[in-house]
Amino acid sequence: MKNYELTYLISVDLTDEESKGVCEKIAGFVAELSGLINNSLEPVKIRLGYPIKKKNTAYLTSLGFSLDPQKIEELEKKILSEIQVLRHAIVVKIKKKEKKSRRLINTVIMRQETNKEKKVELENMDKKIEEILQ
Repeated sequence: MKNYELTYLISVDLTDEESKGVCEKIAGFVAELSGLINNSLEPVKIRLGYPIKKKNTAYLTSLGFSLDPQKIEELEKKILSEIQVLRHAIVVKIKKKEKKSRRLINTVIMRQETNKEKKVELENMDKKIEEILQ
């Protein structure tokens, strides 16, 4: 099972309770596919940067879950069948250990580059000192 995050916009035509019902329904889709819900955010009313389906505002919410990668397409179909969902995006969440290892690799590379630059500077200084002394 992989960890995913689903972020989606719900139509503003619904009341607060109805939007929470849509969130529960989508969480139910994940549960039907034998997925585990890790976390979910309450829907928040936001103003959109551009109109989506002729709407300028929507409820924004997010759902973190674990699911088998083979079942993601089936989940997408179920979400698309939900009329009240204006837009959605499912992304794979990277584990924190992977993020730390990437940062560590980047810092090691940067340190190696600065060490090379220092060696070049020292060599240049030695040459200049020899020129001055001669």
